[in-house]
Formats: sequence, structure tokens, C-alpha cells
Amino acid sequence: MGCSTKHIATSAKYSQYEGEINQHTRLIQAETHRIFHILTHQDTFNAICPQGTIVTFEPLSPYQVGTFVNTKIDHIFKLVWRSQVVEMIPNKKIRLQFLDGFFAGGTEIWELEPENEFTRTSHTIIV
Repeated sequence: MGCSTKHIATSAKYSQYEGEINQHTRLIQAETHRIFHILTHQDTFNAICPQGTIVTFEPLSPYQVGTFVNTKIDHIFKLVWRSQVVEMIPNKKIRLQFLDGFFAGGTEIWELEPENEFTRTSHTIIV
């Protein structure tokens, strides 16, 4: 079996979703509102994306429930998908639903938690 076995992470926190969980968590030395601003403004979000990744918001502003997020990756992999903001708690949480493409039917969640002079930033994709 070795590395070819399918690993499915489970978490009671995400039990209302179906699929495999891929999560990255980082402590970032910045205030929560600053990170939230970066995630919800097209120019600053694109500044943190890897080269070859372009993200656009519709409408451009304000970023809110209902905003569409279009992502195009054109480097090692070539992927295109569209998602929509379905939940937003300012400075704390953003949840998107993947509408089409590679992650269709999945969920993306950004969670921000202050921790001393840092912000614990979790990015979770469930597909």
C-alpha cells in the first residue's frame, strides 16, 4: 500500500462538509484586520499569489457574500475555476463555494485567529 494509499483527514470542525481536507496553517506577524484586508482586495491578494496565478473579483468591491472569485493558474499546471463567497465574518472568516473547474462542489475556508502579536491563519480546501 505505502504512499499510494488514500489519506482522508477527518475533523469534527468540518463534519458538515464532505470530501478530503487539505489545510495549511501559519502564524503571521501581522494584525488580523491587515490579513483580512489582503485577502479581500484584489490587488493585495494578487500580490501574495505565486507567479502565474491571476485572481479577479466580481464585483471588484466591496468584497462580500455573493462576490465571485475567478482564478486562473498558468505555470506548471493550467487550471481555471470560479468560486463564490458564501459566508464572511469580517477579520475572522471567509468561506467560498467552488462553482466549477478542478474543485467543483468543494469549499474553501480562510480562518483568522489573533494570537499575541501574530495571527493564526488557516486556509482549508475541502473537495
